[in-house]
Amino acid sequence: MDSQATKPMLTVQRVGEDLLRVGLTGEWIAKAGLPGTDSVEKVFTSGPQPVKAMEFQTKDLGRWNSGLVAFVFKCFELCQQHHAEFRAQTLPAGVSALLQLSQAVPEKKDAARGEKKSPFFERLGLIVIRLSQGATAMVTPCPLCHTVLDSFQREIEKDLGEKLDMPVLHLPQLVGLALGLAPEELRLDRHMVKTQAITSFRGA
Repeated sequence: MDSQATKPMLTVQRVGEDLLRVGLTGEWIAKAGLPGTDSVEKVFTSGPQPVKAMEFQTKDLGRWNSGLVAFVFKCFELCQQHHAEFRAQTLPAGVSALLQLSQAVPEKKDAARGEKKSPFFERLGLIVIRLSQGATAMVTPCPLCHTVLDSFQREIEKDLGEKLDMPVLHLPQLVGLALGLAPEELRLDRHMVKTQAITSFRGA
């Protein structure tokens, strides 16, 4: 299956004066070589008129995981910073669900006005990982939770001021390891955080 994987591609273009269209094709799997958001930000901030909305073309999007989630959330935050509409209708359902959940958590009324607030999923991950300190790895039955905790761990490390390198496994992956499946078969090599700390127990 991997031999047939298609390279992830990103296209960014302005449509009319105020619409930014982001095209996502190929397989957006978390590994080295995924396109970043630099080109999106460059086109976003260029042009005679400010961008008022961002939309996505995903009809040729293949498999995806936390690599796509991290990219989309950066695009979402870019829209928030510039007060532009973020159109998520054409994104995969799982990514859209994460975005909706992040917007469902209200701001505290007494929050300091000048204080920069971390993204919701970064704050959520920070809480969970603090509760799990001392553990070798984390396992969750929720695929969306797994995606968030794996994708945003580098941002969480910045808030903590320390290195975590905590592997986050989806429960079926742990079961697969227990049954003797190879890490590659379970796509553990596609995680943002390296999983050697847990896969090393497999051969013990």
